[in-house]
Amino acid sequence: MKPIAIIFLSALFVFLTLPNMIQADENKVPITTGEWPPFVSEKLPNYGPASEIVVAVCKAAGIMSDIKFYPWKRAEAMIANGNAFGAYPYTIREDRLKKYDFSSPLFKTQVYFFYSKKHMSTKKLEKIKVLEDIKQYIIGGMIGSFQCEELKKAGYRVEMSSKNEFCIKKLDTGRINFFTEERTVAIHEIEKELPGRMNDFGMLDIGYGTATYDALMVSRTYPNASEILKKFEQGLKTVQKNGVYDEIIKRNHLGSGR
Repeated sequence: MKPIAIIFLSALFVFLTLPNMIQADENKVPITTGEWPPFVSEKLPNYGPASEIVVAVCKAAGIMSDIKFYPWKRAEAMIANGNAFGAYPYTIREDRLKKYDFSSPLFKTQVYFFYSKKHMSTKKLEKIKVLEDIKQYIIGGMIGSFQCEELKKAGYRVEMSSKNEFCIKKLDTGRINFFTEERTVAIHEIEKELPGRMNDFGMLDIGYGTATYDALMVSRTYPNASEILKKFEQGLKTVQKNGVYDEIIKRNHLGSGR
C-alpha cells in the first residue's frame, strides 16, 4: 500500500472514531479528591479505602467515574464552579450543607487519645473515667489540629508538633503522656513509624468530641448532579447489601458510616 493511501486511511479512521472517543469522555463523571492518608492517597493501593468505596459504589450504580487528585482547595473549587460532580471524603458540616449536597456517609471518624503501655501504668489508667481526668497529663498532637487548639484553650497541657511522627516518638520515649489523633490515622502512623509495635500502645475509650461522618460532597452546578447523586445513593445501598462495603471497612479498620 502506498504511503499516501496509509495516511488517508489513518486520517479517515481517526475522523470516524473521534466522535465516539469524545462521547466516551463526556460520559465520564469527574470526581476530585486529595491526599489524606490512610483514607485516600495516590501512593496507597487502589488510592486508599475511601477511593475503594467510591469506585465500588460507582461501579454498582453504573457511573463511569473519572477520579483525579488535586490540592484540597482546588478540589472543592472544582465542584463549586461545576467543573466536577463531587469531591471526597468531606466531613458533613452545617456550613458546607449551605453550599453543597452530600451523599449518605461513607465512613465515620473519631478522635481518640493514645498512650504508651510502658509509660502509663494500669493503676493510672483505671483512674481515667472522663476527659477531665487527663488534664494533669501532657497531651501531644499536630500543630493546627482542632482538638489540640480547643484543649489548650480549655487549660489542658498540650505540646504540639509539626508532624505526627514527632508526636509518636515523644509518646514512645515518655516525653508526652497521650497522643491525640483520629483513630485510623493514629494507627496508620504508629504502624508506619514503629513497625510491629502497635501492641506497645493503647487507646483510651474516651473519644474527643463526637464522631463525624465523611461523604461525597456534591456540586449543585454540575449538569444533572441531582440525578447522578440518586444513582450514587442506589449504588451505595447495593454495596452495603452485598458485603463489598463491609469488607472494605473491616479490612481498613474504618468506622462504618451506617
